[in-house]
Amino acid sequence: MGCKWVFMVKRKADGSIGRFKARLADKVFTQTYGIDYQETSTPVAKMNSIWVLLSLAANLEWPLQQLDVKSAFLHGDLEEEAYMNPPPGFENTFERGRVCKLKKSLYELKQSPRAWFDRFARFILKCGHQQSHSDHMMFLKHGKEDKLAILIVYVNDIILIGNDRDEIEDLRGVVSQFMHSPNVEHMEVVFRILKYLKTSPGKGILFSKNNHLWVEAYTDADWAGSFADRKSASDYCTFVRGNLVTRKS
Repeated sequence: MGCKWVFMVKRKADGSIGRFKARLADKVFTQTYGIDYQETSTPVAKMNSIWVLLSLAANLEWPLQQLDVKSAFLHGDLEEEAYMNPPPGFENTFERGRVCKLKKSLYELKQSPRAWFDRFARFILKCGHQQSHSDHMMFLKHGKEDKLAILIVYVNDIILIGNDRDEIEDLRGVVSQFMHSPNVEHMEVVFRILKYLKTSPGKGILFSKNNHLWVEAYTDADWAGSFADRKSASDYCTFVRGNLVTRKS
């Protein structure tokens, strides 16, 4: 496979240049199915699952934490045997005819998302969690006295939720990075989030605490509302404990 350098300019909250970044990426159009990659998939949790968890957190007053896995796709172990040309600028450091054998996944490799999630899932299962059958991106761990810790993955973002505070804290010194020694770069990210929240008040879906256990569903259709083909447009939405968790039109 070929490879290329991707250069980026990271800017600060005020728009000034913070630093320059460079990363080595694969030229995906040079990959061949069945030779240097097999399965491709991206670890994306169902939004319905996330909304149900948010409703539970609001009603049961469960703690909720969100983590971002830095350079997630570089942590995957490759199962396929894949070779890559020397990175541009380093050709002279290789003997003629020599190439790189990839042991780890690389940016833009077709199998990178799957490789990173497979490694992450194996680790979480070793920690005693069980993978959900309804959403494979969700992991649960049942403790004593009806304690529960839930972890759900959306690409390289992780949500921790549940009533087992000790387990959640333990699972977080394990999977989090830079929490105890943040630097200027991480503080800039915090300021960027605060700036977004300040300029976007009231936007989004409200998840509130409600004193009932109802599961409600509503549906409607316009009964052949299209004058062109006389087809109907239908939609539905469902609520769990008073909070919207699914919707489709």
